[in-house]
Amino acid sequence: AAAYLDSKSGFRDATVRDPSCRQAFDSPFGWICSDLDTAALAAASWADRGLGAVVKADGGAGGIGTVVVPPGPARRRMPAVLGVAARACPPLSRGPLVVEEFVGRGGRSPRPVSVFATAVPSGATVLHGQAAFAVTAGGRYLGAVVGRGSMDDRVRDRLHAIAEAAGRLANRLGYLGPFGVDALVEDGGRVRTIEFNARRTLVTHLHDVGAVFGGAEWQRGLALASADRVLIEECACYGRVRERLSRLWCPLDGRRRGVFVASVDPPCSAGSLEVGLVAVGEDARDASDLLREAHRALGVEMASALNDALPVGRGP
Repeated sequence: AAAYLDSKSGFRDATVRDPSCRQAFDSPFGWICSDLDTAALAAASWADRGLGAVVKADGGAGGIGTVVVPPGPARRRMPAVLGVAARACPPLSRGPLVVEEFVGRGGRSPRPVSVFATAVPSGATVLHGQAAFAVTAGGRYLGAVVGRGSMDDRVRDRLHAIAEAAGRLANRLGYLGPFGVDALVEDGGRVRTIEFNARRTLVTHLHDVGAVFGGAEWQRGLALASADRVLIEECACYGRVRERLSRLWCPLDGRRRGVFVASVDPPCSAGSLEVGLVAVGEDARDASDLLREAHRALGVEMASALNDALPVGRGP
């Protein structure tokens, strides 16, 4: 059950078979394709209508194995685009693959969000929280914002309903344990479910940190923002990183605000360092501003995707 739900094709198959699931999840229209050539034809069918497509390797995760083809005339170059992507990411060369419609209006990309929960033996679903993600145009994960002011109440409530439906589906198929459900929020606030992850997902640690700082009800008065892959070349020494961030260390000004380092990875190349940062603020905007200050202190530019308007779902 875990492997079935955790795959892109398995979750789509499970939700399409059950009419109640189709309504609960409101997934983008799409196909399960046997191989890359068939996926190219499916994606090209949307290109013929001036629409975009998203092609996903069945076992992809964290944006790896996802190819986003934005709206535009692309039929003739579709096989080449996917062929190049498959050489860079071998899972794309093996079927099955999922091809979905590109969700977005007026050239605006939807905002990615997620909800986290656990399916328990009683048949119930225990909700843990939700997050607004920042990703690149190609779908690579950059960071997240959780807590107060991170998303509109209507989007949060919709995500909770999706988590409840996903928990029922998991129980029915025999999966018990932690899971996350990823979705996209369109400009009008419509939430489109895109995948199920049968595991404790990447940003659940932010909710753990929030509970330490603010207790069980921390989301009422705090927000956290993370940037998981900050490449530093100018001061590629952890001691210097710590020194440059010293004026922003948590607790800042004696309050539950500030920045801390969540991870340090080996140098990607000679003279470089990759760190993960977390900022704690009074709301999502405050946390994002602190994260931006941390980037400046380290001499790097904050990814534009982390600067998107908050809260998610409020509309442009």
